[in-house]
Amino acid sequence: MTDEPDIDVRDMHGDIPDEDEKPANFDRFVRQQRNRITETVYLIYDVRDGSELFTDLPDGTSYVTAITGTGEYEPHKTRKDAVSSLHPWAKWSESESKLMSIKAVIDKLTLCAQETLAGNLEVEQLEWAADLLLDEAIRVKNEALPEHMRKEMVSDEEE
Repeated sequence: MTDEPDIDVRDMHGDIPDEDEKPANFDRFVRQQRNRITETVYLIYDVRDGSELFTDLPDGTSYVTAITGTGEYEPHKTRKDAVSSLHPWAKWSESESKLMSIKAVIDKLTLCAQETLAGNLEVEQLEWAADLLLDEAIRVKNEALPEHMRKEMVSDEEE
């Protein structure tokens, strides 16, 4: 009898795989979180062994928080810093800050409507405020969204 195993452990190329070997610049996904207001998805990556996705990371970067679809990311030294950058939303992100400002405009419009229903504001004033706030919201949203997302929204509205 021979000491060879009954199972062939070689991979497709005929080599015995090294289980401990990890490719250089391996990006490991750690966590995903969604902003319920703006529907923005954040991803946290462990980049302690380097990164192919994120270039020019400062020394000591262990984690990266990234926003999908925008190309925005921020390096962090610890996982705690990366997670805390998400609350209440990613304040470092230009696009997310602009989207949250749209939410603030919507909140103001809601407040105006409540005041009109309570009799503290005339309907004409509400219409004027609504037009003003909606124009501002559209302007900010168009500035905040990346070009490819704006095109998707226009095609969705046309359908």
